[in-house]
Amino acid sequence: MQLQPLKIHFYPKSDESNDGKHIKCTLYMRLVINGVRTEISLKYDLNKADWDVKNQCLNSMHPNRGYVMNLVNKYRQLAMDAYQQLVQRDMPLDVSIIRLKITGKEKGNEFIEPSLLTLFESIKQRKKALQGKNNSESTVQKYSRCKNLLASFMKTVYKKEDFRFSNINLQFLEDFELYLKTYVQCSHNTTMKHFQTFKTIHKAAMAHGYTDKDPFQKFKIRIEEVNRCYLSEKELEALMELNIPQSGMANARDLFLFCCFTGLSYIHNC
Repeated sequence: MQLQPLKIHFYPKSDESNDGKHIKCTLYMRLVINGVRTEISLKYDLNKADWDVKNQCLNSMHPNRGYVMNLVNKYRQLAMDAYQQLVQRDMPLDVSIIRLKITGKEKGNEFIEPSLLTLFESIKQRKKALQGKNNSESTVQKYSRCKNLLASFMKTVYKKEDFRFSNINLQFLEDFELYLKTYVQCSHNTTMKHFQTFKTIHKAAMAHGYTDKDPFQKFKIRIEEVNRCYLSEKELEALMELNIPQSGMANARDLFLFCCFTGLSYIHNC
């Protein structure tokens, strides 16, 4: 998966409308990721004429050149550290999050903790990018189905578009189980398989430090043993010889027989 680079640029900014070189300006840092930008004031006032555009620093003869160079390097490092943190935590590469981290205005994890669906999508995309390297197409589809069901559940039951991991509790899990078994009409084992996928995402959130709560400790995921019935050889032969005039039904019969002879499994809508 190709990462979008962080572009950093320092420049003097003025509220004046004209471009005279001796206009008083304030030094700013501009951050850009994938065309989306944000700006941060470095709270240093200067004359436009004193700024070296090419080197992004004060002119060589300016007495405050050393101070401003240290200031620029400090903010550049803060921006890169925040960017690397987002990359390492599989979080969205958002310049607004980087800005909040640099300015220190985030409240706890309110702005940097990814939501349930955000992390779900990030992990799904990572598995898709690694397809063929211990990640099959069916694995990607499994994550996609579970994510879509969770999105539908939160919107239907809680009237919300998404949830923070810190707000996911045992009641949330129990409500999701009820939703799958009643509203979606999934079987017990299908429901539990969705919970296995959900639990994998939650464990990733805990590993990254997005939450220290583990509601799955009190929620048991149990797969029930199923005695699968099967057709006898005579029954299969009778089905093969059955004359079905409708082409659609005949095709369905042929697909069913193909699955029987090859061991290809059926995939439920859930």
